[in-house]
Amino acid sequence: MTPQLVLSLAMESIERVEADVAIVTFFCDDRPLRGSASRVDWRLCGRLSRLLRAERFAGDPGEAALFPTRGGLRAPMLIAAGLGPRRAFDGARCRSAAREAVDRALKLRAGAVALALLEAGSEAMDLGARMQGLLRGALSAPAMGPIAGSGGLALRLVAAPEERPAVLEWLRSNQQQGFPTGVAAELPSAPQLRREDSPRGAERPSQPIRPLVK
Repeated sequence: MTPQLVLSLAMESIERVEADVAIVTFFCDDRPLRGSASRVDWRLCGRLSRLLRAERFAGDPGEAALFPTRGGLRAPMLIAAGLGPRRAFDGARCRSAAREAVDRALKLRAGAVALALLEAGSEAMDLGARMQGLLRGALSAPAMGPIAGSGGLALRLVAAPEERPAVLEWLRSNQQQGFPTGVAAELPSAPQLRREDSPRGAERPSQPIRPLVK
């Protein structure tokens, strides 16, 4: 059976990942922007920041802006999506954000998406919870159904270097247990997880990562 969704872990920062659409998210109370949102804003010469300063975009839940990247990223288009306040971010909002982001990308006819891993909104949102929310949200995107049999959507997850080992372990663990129907994973070989891309001693997570609950 051809998967609808193929997960992989990018070993590069978001501007270097080859995709049809790149997606970053940010909290409305993050000023200045952080993580991948900050990187793409810099690559686009501050266009996202200017939109925020002009109060044309606040970062509320469900709010999104589409930018042509004009060579600033390998992906020709960027979606920046709001998550609302950091402390209000929970599992339900994580799923909703992933569903809306993936649905928007599919409606742009994207076959490959570079998605920056959603940040934790609170201590309760560990990596396992975020990965589960992301996967469930992506699978529930309304536009996901029609792509069945077309080769599926390649969802290339972009994580900070210090989180890549834990994301990789989560993917490997769930591949062994079996992903839900319609989901597959493409895992990098061990040499691709370069030592310089992760902090010393971070090859394995210090705490267990919750596997996917089916």
